[in-house]
Amino acid sequence: MFGTSTPRDQMDAIWTGMTGTRGVGTAAQIRDDILDTLSRKRMTLLIDDAHHVGLKGLSPIPAIWNRLHTARGTGTPIVLCGNSPERHLKSTLPELLSRSSTRYVANPLAGKQLVAAVMAMEPLIAGTAEDTIRHIDARHFRGEIRRWDQFLDMVLLFRGANTDPHPLTDDEAKTVLSIMPGGNQ
Repeated sequence: MFGTSTPRDQMDAIWTGMTGTRGVGTAAQIRDDILDTLSRKRMTLLIDDAHHVGLKGLSPIPAIWNRLHTARGTGTPIVLCGNSPERHLKSTLPELLSRSSTRYVANPLAGKQLVAAVMAMEPLIAGTAEDTIRHIDARHFRGEIRRWDQFLDMVLLFRGANTDPHPLTDDEAKTVLSIMPGGNQ
C-alpha cells in the first residue's frame, strides 16, 4: 500500500497482491472484483510493515472486511506484521485492529536465535562459527533477516558451482559485503 494516494491506487494494490495482475477499471469496479473473488475464495490479507502504512492506504481494508462479513457472516482473515502495529493503528484506524485476527511483531533477532535462524536459512554455510555470524550481524545487519537473506543469496552466487557445505570464510564475507547494496553501512 506504499505510495497509494487515490482510492483506485489502493484497490489496485490489493488486487495486484491477490492476483498478480493489475486492476481494470475504476476503484469501485476493482473493489467489486476484490469482493467477488473473496466471497468465492478464502484468502488471508497480510499487511506487511503495517506500522509504515498511512491511514489513506489502510482505510479501504475495514470496508472490504465489513462487506464480506455482511455477505457471508465472516470477514476475511487479516494479519498485521510490523513493529508495534497496535500502537500505530490504535490512534489512526482502531476498527482495523479490531478486525485483524493476528498481529505479528517483527523484532530484529539477536544472539542464539539469530545464529539458529541464519544457519537454518542456508545449510551450505554449515560449520560457520557463531562468533562470525554475530560479528557480521553486529557490524552490518543488526538482526534484519531480510538483509541476511540477501547476503546469503550473494554468498551462494559468489561460490558459483561449489555446492559443498562449508563454513563461511572471512574473504567470502568481506567480498560479498563490499558488493552488497548498502553492505558497508
